[in-house]
Amino acid sequence: MNQQFLEQLTSPGLVRRANKILQKESPAIEKTHSSVEYSLEGMSGTLDVEDITKSRCSCNVQGLCKHLVAVALFVIENEDACEVKVPAVEPDALMKSAGREAVRRVYKLYTLSASYSGTRDGAVVHIEINGQAFSFTKAQHIDDLIGDSASKAEKLWGIYLYSCEQGVEWQWPDWLLVEQTQIQTSLKTLQTELKAALLCVWWVGIHRVRSAHLLDLQLLIIPLAKAGLKAESQACKRIIGAYQRFISGEGLRDELVIMTELAYLLVLIEQPISEVKSVGGQDQTTLFCLGPEPWQSVGRAQGLTILFQSSDGQIFSASEARANTSGHFDSEHVARYMRFWETSKPAMELMGNLVSFNKLEVNEYDRIRRTQSTEVIATEKGAPFVYYADFSTIEWSAQPYIVIAPDRFHHLEFDQALQQFQLQYRDANKNTLTLTVPYQKNHALLMKNMTALEGLPVKYIACNVSEKGNQIQLRPFALQQSDGVQWQSLYFDQISTESRFLDRWRAKFNARTTAVPGREITQLQQLLADFSRWLCAFPYQSDDEVRIWQGKLEQLGLYQLSVKLQQNDDFDLLRCFYMLYCLRKADVALPVILYDECT
Repeated sequence: MNQQFLEQLTSPGLVRRANKILQKESPAIEKTHSSVEYSLEGMSGTLDVEDITKSRCSCNVQGLCKHLVAVALFVIENEDACEVKVPAVEPDALMKSAGREAVRRVYKLYTLSASYSGTRDGAVVHIEINGQAFSFTKAQHIDDLIGDSASKAEKLWGIYLYSCEQGVEWQWPDWLLVEQTQIQTSLKTLQTELKAALLCVWWVGIHRVRSAHLLDLQLLIIPLAKAGLKAESQACKRIIGAYQRFISGEGLRDELVIMTELAYLLVLIEQPISEVKSVGGQDQTTLFCLGPEPWQSVGRAQGLTILFQSSDGQIFSASEARANTSGHFDSEHVARYMRFWETSKPAMELMGNLVSFNKLEVNEYDRIRRTQSTEVIATEKGAPFVYYADFSTIEWSAQPYIVIAPDRFHHLEFDQALQQFQLQYRDANKNTLTLTVPYQKNHALLMKNMTALEGLPVKYIACNVSEKGNQIQLRPFALQQSDGVQWQSLYFDQISTESRFLDRWRAKFNARTTAVPGREITQLQQLLADFSRWLCAFPYQSDDEVRIWQGKLEQLGLYQLSVKLQQNDDFDLLRCFYMLYCLRKADVALPVILYDECT
């Protein structure tokens, strides 16, 4: 118990009046078992040490009066006047009073890390969790936790973390455990249905699948998403989209794309079910805005996505899109003037800022819902939560977007054969990272900005991570030149008016371009590529072909792949393809050249 706690419980004005009383006289007190009897200014009463709200004074004022507050302040200053007890925490009673919804949320959140601190001040415990503070002298009912800013779930989560510090074990209520058992049973049922739907598609063969064969997968998309299996739901969507494009002849008819998606879905089905954790659903969430990125799909749909990064590096997004039939889409107008949420600024003004959301809602694909209940309550200048200053530590498969912090500019070149800019930066350890921007006639300012980056020092660069063929490419879309300077979009801001690159490029236009050399495909890589294509013909391979490939794989020492060709299980060839995919993935060309490899 302290003065701040009393101000929260009553009001600062009442505490000031109580202090004035103490300046004139001190109360006469007598300690009992769990209370303090007092007399002050002709009034007498009892101060309940364990629960001050149960205290009584003869002045007949409802609630806490200035006499009770004065005695409490006096007891605080003279701790020997009464025996301080350890605040009691009763988890069962606390969870019952908080309600089932709050308990469910804490059960989902309790394994996550939180910004938490708990301190004791005599008989009062002060807890701060994720920027929200509350206090208590005992925790037997949710109303015992004093603090208006924290929600019931946050208070309960804070008490749980405090209990862990004190060695108090929580027993989750029976109704919650029954619910979780039912959820796990439902998830296993969904996975069984999904595996059966995948088997139906797989055994038809890629070239013979029609829309009717995809119906079972399509019917499972929404149930999977609602059950929290967002990766499986996304995989079903990608499989259906890949088959539809393959059947209609849209784009390249590549069987490997479909096989990869089928194999990935099988891996998701057969791995243990894990509970998905997300920042969505918390009352207040702070994200760093990386800025907007325009896009256009193969089907000519256009849109603009604003990207955010959480404190653990996870990427969240919100999009504005138009179908190909809706006419021209002005991505710059959307970026500069459209508010994605009623209380927010446009995307260009949010870029480079820490954005605090109230009641943020995120769907199963890490996309922020644009609902009326979501509010942007604050924005302030900040820096990315997670960035890579050492290029050798980049986790290429972790997130679809990353932020790099290069040490210096290294080289800029336009590859005429590939029609793309190649921009190279180095870190402090002399590792070289290549950023790639294909020529885009619809984004003239982006092309101009690429030429202006030559020799320009930058603090941070936000990049899109994508895979093209057997290469991973980084495509920049926003940057900050130095500390304290506003972030700039490579698509919508003019980075610099000076550029020596175009003059130099025109001068040697007819000269041969010294493009970054690509790696030659080895005989082993070609063999594995041919084997991948052969697997796409399932289930119409002959026994002779199977024996030939078994022999080739055994000669290479790939015995696990050879065993899978025996097809002891319905999905053995699909598992074989995934193992092969992982082998080829391990040999993918990264856009970074480590200094140690050059010396």
